[in-house]
Amino acid sequence: IGYHDNYAPVRLTRCLLLIEGRDLLVLDLAEGKAQTIDIYYHWATEQVTLGTPVIGKWQDVHMQMVYSKGLTAELLPAYFSKETDQKQPSKRLHLQDRPTTEQNLYAAVFQAKPHTSALPPLSIEIIPAASGQGFWQVNVAGEKIYSIRWDGGKRISIEKK
Repeated sequence: IGYHDNYAPVRLTRCLLLIEGRDLLVLDLAEGKAQTIDIYYHWATEQVTLGTPVIGKWQDVHMQMVYSKGLTAELLPAYFSKETDQKQPSKRLHLQDRPTTEQNLYAAVFQAKPHTSALPPLSIEIIPAASGQGFWQVNVAGEKIYSIRWDGGKRISIEKK
């Protein structure tokens, strides 16, 4: 869990959670008044298909990513380097929101599998913190179902359903 205030008056807090060693959950909490929220994910491949889910393909694996409802998405050209100063073309996923409140949680979950394995259905749902409770709930459904509760700071819990 980390945060920065480089976009004052908005504070961005990010939580990375590896679920059972295979699914990566990324939580981004934006607090403060913002006209837009822009989130970028860099993919070290050009083989990216925009949709629900977003699919990336590499030589031996494929990966799916689902993200919060309400975000708009676009693929942009990008570059990555396996070694210093040897850039290769890739893609960058740009997610954007035009928030109407001063506290917004965004989530994305990534799941990779060998090409020989099918990617199972994957979904994510955010339930906003109830007034005065202070905890966000994020439900991730794939091969298993998980419920994550996060206070936007250091308190987080995960429950397998």
